[in-house]
Amino acid sequence: MVSTMEIASQDPILEEAERSFGLSYLFPYQRLVISNVLEAMANPEALGRRQLVILPTGAGKSLCFQLPAVMIKEMTVVIFPLLSLMADQERRMQEGGIRCRVLRGGQSAEERTEIWKEADAGALRILLTNPETASGPEVLKRLSALPIGHIVIDESHCVAEWGETFRPSYLKLKEVVAALPAAVVTAFTATASPPILAKITEHVFGSAAAHLIVGNPDRSNLRYSVLPTLSKDATLISLLSPHPPGAPADLCPPSASGELRPPSAPADLCPPGLQRPALIFCATRKRAENTAMLLRERLGEDEIRYYHAGLSREEKKRIEDWFFQSPNGILASTTAYGMGVDKANIRSVLHRDVSPSIESYLQESGRAGRDREPAEAVLLFSPSDTAPRGAPNSANSPTTANAEPPDYTEQRRLAMLAYAAGSDCRREHLLRLLGHELEFCNGCDVCRGTAVHEAPELPVLLRFVARNARALTLDEAVATASGERSHFVFSRGLHLRRDYGCLSTMHPDEVRDCFTVLENGGLLARPGRSLFPRRLRLTAAGRARLRLSPAGRARLRLTHISQRQSRTRRTGEPAA
Repeated sequence: MVSTMEIASQDPILEEAERSFGLSYLFPYQRLVISNVLEAMANPEALGRRQLVILPTGAGKSLCFQLPAVMIKEMTVVIFPLLSLMADQERRMQEGGIRCRVLRGGQSAEERTEIWKEADAGALRILLTNPETASGPEVLKRLSALPIGHIVIDESHCVAEWGETFRPSYLKLKEVVAALPAAVVTAFTATASPPILAKITEHVFGSAAAHLIVGNPDRSNLRYSVLPTLSKDATLISLLSPHPPGAPADLCPPSASGELRPPSAPADLCPPGLQRPALIFCATRKRAENTAMLLRERLGEDEIRYYHAGLSREEKKRIEDWFFQSPNGILASTTAYGMGVDKANIRSVLHRDVSPSIESYLQESGRAGRDREPAEAVLLFSPSDTAPRGAPNSANSPTTANAEPPDYTEQRRLAMLAYAAGSDCRREHLLRLLGHELEFCNGCDVCRGTAVHEAPELPVLLRFVARNARALTLDEAVATASGERSHFVFSRGLHLRRDYGCLSTMHPDEVRDCFTVLENGGLLARPGRSLFPRRLRLTAAGRARLRLSPAGRARLRLTHISQRQSRTRRTGEPAA
């Protein structure tokens, strides 16, 4: 039998992998990409001179440029979208004894001089930078004079995701590649649909043909779920509450008979709560902050932080170090900066807000389970998510110049909404949009039979309003449904109403959010000019939705039976 050491001695790639990274095995796609890079360095006419590589999150993409970097004499330049990713790579390289430096904005003249001195002396194996820095005239001039063997664009889907919206420097990458004397150019991404691939090719390789290497994008250890909800705050608290084993979830669905009971997330997700560490993606900085503060207050825990671009470099570093070390931390992050969180044992990724595209969602949910152990990817979905989105938020986007065509953006958003609202296999839906076929699904709520296709609190609130039509203002409805015990409630006799406390497991603010979502969705109304001004009532759409819900149909059947029994008592004859 041939030993691993003997195989390594016959295989220079594996030998270097074991010496520099302690690895005794390479995945087939890793070996293919690395071999292409090395062959192209030796032969400019080789197939791998231009590569576009699609490997799923956690498949070891970084090794595909780290290993060649220590095997070639020329320097490797890696372009990242985020400073946090650059810092993480620098840390990993330094731990492995590989000389690596970061070239970014905000550095002093002394820092830059030291970096250029090391690069000129050939002491650097890897130089990490970003599009804005690499495309600067002075930096580009200095780089063009250096012996660069390999240019790497990591997370290259950002070329299409961000380049045509708020980071126009991504559109200059083609000029950067053309200006640098590199023998090999490789673009990496974890997910890309055919339109995204076309944009990456256009903005990185230009007219040059790129060799496409596509791995299986399916992350078989992830369980995908979509949770319809009217109150995302309440659902987050329920999912992340550390329920004691065997205890009922904080929230539970209405009964089949239509009796009013508190709503919930699926029972198989609630007790004993989603596993941690957990990462929550939010659309804006403010929402990330508010989500973290809400969870700290309601869960009564300290191991909860937020993370976004507005933090200082020192704050980001402190939070990154904390989260990497925390065995049960919860981190609320903006979508862009959450991509830089590279923690192998994240057990749950939750999306408080719907991602703008399938590619983004797969990238973000792929933060979970990078240790290949089972993990959860949960998307919270509310009727408010279907509202058209405006321009990028100025607090999160430096500029909106060169915005991509609205129809293209809208198509990608609608594809994501179709996933959230769909009733087919989640995994199959995601892979189909990427042009792949599913062999089998071993983990999604639809295939497990636990999918919820309607916010559980929806029929509860619709029935509540139907029973109290034109009787309650919004404040009175919130106080009644949440089961408040106050002078406001008792003085109005609200505690005597039949539906008092039907949403008592929810905070009054969350109940108010539910009513607001339904009103904005056109299911409720508070007409100002009527016999009952500002009193809640169902709209025609609300009445139709109540009739369509399973619990609503059950309630209507009970009402019909009750009416028949009432007529029988009055007339003494059975109703027709």
